[in-house]
Amino acid sequence: MFLIQLAKGTDDAECLKVLCRKLRKAANVLLHHHEVWIAVYDSYLSVVRKQLHPVIEGRSATRIASTLPKIVLDDNRNVIEQEMFAAVPKPQELLIMQDLYEIKKLNSTFAPENDIDELMLQCYAALFVRFGTDVVLTRLFQERVVGSQNSVDARRYNILDRDDADAANVIAPPITAGTTSNEDFTHGVQHETSSGVVNGIPMTTTNDLLSRVFSVCRTPPVIKV
Repeated sequence: MFLIQLAKGTDDAECLKVLCRKLRKAANVLLHHHEVWIAVYDSYLSVVRKQLHPVIEGRSATRIASTLPKIVLDDNRNVIEQEMFAAVPKPQELLIMQDLYEIKKLNSTFAPENDIDELMLQCYAALFVRFGTDVVLTRLFQERVVGSQNSVDARRYNILDRDDADAANVIAPPITAGTTSNEDFTHGVQHETSSGVVNGIPMTTTNDLLSRVFSVCRTPPVIKV
């Protein structure tokens, strides 16, 4: 426990990650394994949360969820994810997201996973905004996002503007459906998911983003040379 406290006190995420690996392997021989695992797991998430503070403050996930039409996410995600993984050097958010996914697998519902899911979501959303701005804005600023019968005036939803991190000039889309709690893709963990619809068009939800997180971490895109 002393080593865990020391690593947390010095914000040593790498040491805590190594301890997570070792502790799960020692599950059958370590006394009070559950308490020790909870301590190292929570300490790791605490340190990572500090590292991601600027990302969390950027509110990328909030700006995407219920604001970006899901059709735009679906049509552009593969290109954007290719850009994420092809970047040199690797973005910090990508490396942290992959580390978090490894720890999530080690945890295997041993400890609550809402916080780790949220951190992975924030990483993916920040990467999506950074590498998807040009691609998505091109799509959003077309005269119509989808067909003429179900259309969104894309000029109203300037949500991915790099120079407008606080989205001060964003006009929030009118939400016609309520907020529901949907089951995500990992062991029944519940996440609040805004299921807004604008002019009959489904908007991106946090579960949509989490689905992409788990997909790209489980099977990273093949980088085209």
